[in-house]
Parts: sequence; structure tokens; C-alpha cells
Amino acid sequence: MENETKELIEQLATKLGTTTEYLWGVLIKQAPIYAMNSTLEIIAIIIMGILLWKTHKKLSIEDDNGRSLYYKYGELAGIPMIVAAIIWGIFFICAFFTFSNIITAIANPEYWALMKIMDNC
Repeated sequence: MENETKELIEQLATKLGTTTEYLWGVLIKQAPIYAMNSTLEIIAIIIMGILLWKTHKKLSIEDDNGRSLYYKYGELAGIPMIVAAIIWGIFFICAFFTFSNIITAIANPEYWALMKIMDNC
């Protein structure tokens, strides 16, 4: 496995016109940047979920007649909220599966860089 990895790194470095040492250093430096970027994405997804929930609660408040704002805006007013919730759910699931990559990039950037090379080659 070690020889295959070295060959992959050398092939990638040759294609990029650089040395393997430089390429490896760049990948190691990229690990914390990847972790910070992915963490910010997860925070943004959580904030979007909170805003979506608050909007739903606001539209669900009933007036004196027992009707919510969903009723006021018509029968199809709930569809945009359902679509937004589905899109948010997809984003949340994707963010959930990148969480282990964030921890790997922080705790073991060499392994993260190796996995990136293996995934791309």
C-alpha cells in the first residue's frame, strides 16, 4: 500500500509539474482550511434550520378565529415550507456525513491528505 501511495503522489506531482514534497506540504496545509470551511458550512446549515423552524412557528400561530397564517395565505402556502424543509434535510444529512472528515483533518492531517489523494486518483 505504501508503494502504491508513493506512486500516486508522484504521478499527481508529475501531472501538476511540481515535486512530491511540495505537493504533500500543500495538502497538509489544506487540512485545517478544509476543517474550518466545513465547520462554517455546518454552522450555516444549523442556522438555516433554526430560521426555518422559527418561520414555521410564526406562520403556525393561530388568530382569534383559530386560523393560522398558512390558512390566510391560501391552501398552497405550506408547500414552500415543505420544499425548504426537504432541501434543508438534504443539506443536514450531507453535513452529518462530512463531520468525520472534519475531525480527521484536525486530528490527523497526514491521513486526511492521504485519503484525498487516494480519492482523487
